Amino acid sequence: LAAVLIPTFSGIIRKANISSDTVVAKNLNTAAISAGAKDFDSAIAAVKEAGYVLANLNAKASGCYFVWDDANDQFLLVDTTDGYKVIYSNTEASAKSATNWLVAVSDPEAIAAITAAGCGVKQIATDYEDLMANLAAGGEVYVDESVVLTNDNLIILNNTNASTTINLGNSQLNTSGMLEDVVPVQIKQGTVNINGGIIGAAGSYIDSDGKLVNTPIKVSEGSTVKINGTTFNIHSNGYTTFFGNVTVENATYNSKGTTIYCGNNGQVILKNVTVNSSERFVWATNWNGKDHTSGTACITINSGKFSGEGNTSTFAPIASYSGDIVIDGGDFTSNREDGKLFQVMENNGTITINGGSFNGIAFDKLTVEKVQELTLQGVARETENGFVITLK
Repeated sequence: LAAVLIPTFSGIIRKANISSDTVVAKNLNTAAISAGAKDFDSAIAAVKEAGYVLANLNAKASGCYFVWDDANDQFLLVDTTDGYKVIYSNTEASAKSATNWLVAVSDPEAIAAITAAGCGVKQIATDYEDLMANLAAGGEVYVDESVVLTNDNLIILNNTNASTTINLGNSQLNTSGMLEDVVPVQIKQGTVNINGGIIGAAGSYIDSDGKLVNTPIKVSEGSTVKINGTTFNIHSNGYTTFFGNVTVENATYNSKGTTIYCGNNGQVILKNVTVNSSERFVWATNWNGKDHTSGTACITINSGKFSGEGNTSTFAPIASYSGDIVIDGGDFTSNREDGKLFQVMENNGTITINGGSFNGIAFDKLTVEKVQELTLQGVARETENGFVITLK
């Protein structure tokens, strides 16, 4: 009797799960079509806007997957136990070649099997273990809102050969507690792209002066990082720490600290970045946290909106401490009582101004005398393309 009933019940349960998965597939397509989605990224954004979390893109029926059909802009429900049979298609047409399919899946073992079958894979992390397993393999990862970081569960990337893309969407990566070396995202080596999301830190590390420094992300030398559309929350004294090659685009900083700190041989490019800071906007230095180096730290600002105080008694919002800052564009406002914006603190540091707007003064209205008025420490000189500020 058991030999008859167990397979029967298993079949009934699987049919029920397939039926449930089919309803989800229909709803996913409704959301994607309503948003006019034409690729996987925009389709994911659409279904999340409709209230789905990425965990819902793991089908209930064993061996079944929700697949994005890139040739026909639709989600399919596919049964891998039956020769990758299409169980549900939103249209009569569906791509016949698996190479046109992108499978949204979180299970690392399933990822390997699907890749071997010739399908593209969109890796989805629905918990911390999934996330780290997928990141270790490289490739592209979509992070579900349910992923939570703790002081013991941090994102640490240290793979020279891996190229990784982390799509955060609406996910928030935060740590809690004020403990040493607790930084939500640490990129030690490799090539990493971070898209969207909110990265914040109540956790911190101790600097050489014994101060507790709050930082959401720390990028070491030997890394190449691109950040796009991410919001950074810095809750106390601290900054995003960039010692590698970093490009930050379309990002927002809500900061009670220095905000953007570039040191050693770091090369940072800022494009369309919004900064609201109660201290320095940017700080370029060849100080590595312990001593001076012979580094070539440089921050280049192409565009954005920057507003902050600096530090009333000590710092201007844009400060060079032996590093270089190049301003090609952007809107800068000092909230200091004296309106100072610029400061060069060491002999080999420079601030170069080739464009932008400063306390409401357009670049083409600037004079060397006006730049000097905006300088807390340093000497302004006119150049062929604009102005440069050095300590002497």
